[in-house]
Amino acid sequence: MRQLRERRGLLQKDIAKLLGISTSAYGYYEQGKRDPNTESLIELAKFFNVSVDYLLGHADTPSIDRYGVRVEAMIQEFIEKLEMTEKLTVNDETASSDAIQSIIDSLLIGMKIAKLRNGSKGSSHELVYKL
Repeated sequence: MRQLRERRGLLQKDIAKLLGISTSAYGYYEQGKRDPNTESLIELAKFFNVSVDYLLGHADTPSIDRYGVRVEAMIQEFIEKLEMTEKLTVNDETASSDAIQSIIDSLLIGMKIAKLRNGSKGSSHELVYKL
């Protein structure tokens, strides 16, 4: 849970507020000193877009659940890796920050189109990813 939280740049108090518990109680979850109740596990899984099995340590991959691959989670994870990459090559040439942004934008636009074609009632129509 700590890794998931830190990837989003959140503090323990932010997640504790989401769950309606104290910061120290959430800290115990991350330290393995306490186990979250079922409702908290479900809330955390939804918030982090991972399976409950992943949170419980029963799955190695956060983006897989009983319904199959969660493409949106995979794309978000890939975007996060792109943001942290110091050097990215495209056709054996170093990609500029504009080129990287174009890749990110394309992924996000592709997800929006997939949601529309799938009939998803999805989120906002903003297509620009803020770095």
